[in-house]
Amino acid sequence: MKSLGKQGSQNNNTFGMSNHNLVQDFELFLKGPIVLFRWKNAPGWPVELATPNVQELFGYSVEDFTSETVLYGDLIHPEDYQQVKSEVQHVQDANLEFLTHKPYRVRRKDGAWIWLLDCTIRQKALNGETLGFVGYVMDITERVQTRIALQSNLDRLKQLNQLICDTNRAETLKTVYRKAVQGVMELLKAQRAAILIFGQDQKPHFVAWEGLSKDYRSKVDGHCPWNLFDIAASPIYIPNVALSELDTTLKETLKQEGIGALGFFPLVGPDKLLGKFMVYYDQPTNFSSEELHFAQILAEGLAAIFQRMVALERARENQGNLETKNLDLIKTLQELKETQETLVQRERLAAIGQLATGVAHDFNNLLSGVLGYSELILASSSLNEENQTNLHKIIKASKRGASLVQQLLDYSRKTAPKTQVLDLGPFLKNHLEFLRPLLPDSLLVQLHLPPNGGTPLRVSADPHQLQQLLTNLVLNAKDAMPMGGNLDVHLLQTREKGDHACVLCDQIIQGDFAMIRVQDSGRGIPPKLMDRIFEPFMTTKEAGMGSGLGLSQVAGILAQNQGHLTVDSVPSQGTNFQIFLPCVHKPSTSTVINRQDQSSGKGERILLVEDNEEVRAVTKKMLESLGYFVLATKDGKEALEQISLKTKENGQKLSLVLSDMAMPKMDGRSFFQEFHSRHPNTPFLIMSGYPPGGEDSDFLQEGIAGWLQKPISLRTLSHEIRKHIGQPEGFKDALKKRAHTANPQ
Repeated sequence: MKSLGKQGSQNNNTFGMSNHNLVQDFELFLKGPIVLFRWKNAPGWPVELATPNVQELFGYSVEDFTSETVLYGDLIHPEDYQQVKSEVQHVQDANLEFLTHKPYRVRRKDGAWIWLLDCTIRQKALNGETLGFVGYVMDITERVQTRIALQSNLDRLKQLNQLICDTNRAETLKTVYRKAVQGVMELLKAQRAAILIFGQDQKPHFVAWEGLSKDYRSKVDGHCPWNLFDIAASPIYIPNVALSELDTTLKETLKQEGIGALGFFPLVGPDKLLGKFMVYYDQPTNFSSEELHFAQILAEGLAAIFQRMVALERARENQGNLETKNLDLIKTLQELKETQETLVQRERLAAIGQLATGVAHDFNNLLSGVLGYSELILASSSLNEENQTNLHKIIKASKRGASLVQQLLDYSRKTAPKTQVLDLGPFLKNHLEFLRPLLPDSLLVQLHLPPNGGTPLRVSADPHQLQQLLTNLVLNAKDAMPMGGNLDVHLLQTREKGDHACVLCDQIIQGDFAMIRVQDSGRGIPPKLMDRIFEPFMTTKEAGMGSGLGLSQVAGILAQNQGHLTVDSVPSQGTNFQIFLPCVHKPSTSTVINRQDQSSGKGERILLVEDNEEVRAVTKKMLESLGYFVLATKDGKEALEQISLKTKENGQKLSLVLSDMAMPKMDGRSFFQEFHSRHPNTPFLIMSGYPPGGEDSDFLQEGIAGWLQKPISLRTLSHEIRKHIGQPEGFKDALKKRAHTANPQ
């Protein structure tokens, strides 16, 4: 900043080379202009010097400022001027040197207001008198507007929540409708609003309104763009009545009422429409995406409240015999309350499930790069021991991240279980032996199996998911007993007669089950938390001791494997989880997976199709490190073009295709179908950020060689590719077998 002194006054258009470079560096870093100023300590803060890019930010040239044609103070917004002035005065009164203003607005030459961040240094004489100020300003308009928009959405959300709460507390349906109309107008800044409810004639009629004439209501009453059973109805918004394609009569009616824009929002019940709410604006108006979103949420909330109030008033109207009807009313209200709680819980769980599927693909793509490059570097012979250790830690952390994504997917039921018939006795024994090294010596673990000679207890379940379920329960029990204790795992056959209900699905448990009881002597679960223990990210552990996904994953796994669960817990005495899995009477089909060491290729040609640049790059390097020749493309269309081109050039054929599932232009399924029609004998592997779900079952039968879940380790990649390249005849036989299964004739 020294060059901002007297030496810099030699040129009104620059502060010297060093400051010019400084400006360029700041602009490169912040991707926006930064203007350096020297202001005189005089009314209006006239500018003595400024950098040339002042015109880019303010629209005024350096000469406009230095000639005092424009005073900096005159550009400050009237509402912000006193703030800036007070801050400058405070710096002088307190004899401070540095000052960072609170963000304030200034007017550009074109009249637009922009927000600035202003950082200045006070220049003073030896006697302490202020000579002037030097510093820089930069445009932060976009950031301020983003913050304002976020705050606006937060305020609107609070307002929406308050509206629903106020409406929900109303005691009569008429009051509910009136409060709803008033709240709709306030939330959506509408000049008028109305609620119409379907009657017995299957037409909607006005039940509450604001600002609408009797003549208008009589003309449009009974009209609706949807029928009573159109539960898939979508909102309709008309931003400009005059320019719309509405029916001429309706358009004229709206104009006569002075309506410039309007919106229809359906109130959807369980099996039919309850009605609609409408908002009206005097002038043409555009809804923002946020406003449309809040309006839809409001419609859903109002529909639930209306439905509750209709049920309540119907119960009141039908009340005859006070004693008998009062019991019926209490029962109805309780069922309604439970239904509301169930709906809220399902919506919350569905939101987490949707989040899981959205995050899984992108997060696993990210982990693919981290894991792939780490394994490639680890294979280098030039690494010292310390770097090898660090890389192992990175690989371990990457796999832990993939495991967390898998837990989310299990919870949201987005994975397709690979069921086998399992004999639970040996299965439990083997898995507990596997877990023993993870448990402290202070923990006494005992497995209680049925007496020898008894009938084996077999169930149909995914062994990997069942292992994860047991691991979660055992490790939870360990964490509940930090000072040691008893952990008992019982296996027994039970015939349930409907005395218990599943805490996950509320179904009555009836029939023959294999029951696994995991019982500990730990601190137990507080009663107030029992209803929330299966929620994602809900945990009573200290920070850093768990993600809160363990029991939610248990819930998801049991739902996929047709299982049930009950839980009992007494504080300071322990917790008892009981898992119920339906018994099957088939021989065991469980198999042991043999892990093969990493194999090397012999220059076979592999086509890699992946739209994510980082994942494509690291996968290509991994394949090349295994000894394969790789042709990498970013989507299915480009891949088909490259195949045709390369085949014409050198006549060489592909040995295998490795393709991503979710891609632009042509997804993995479409690409496979097109490729397979041309090259039916070439193995085709799909890789994806999450395992195949139920909707992919048909695709898996169309002839793909396998499905690889990201992130893919180097060992897994080597094993899967060698399995298909090394055994081409076996792959062809598999295709024939699939074809025969689909067409047995």
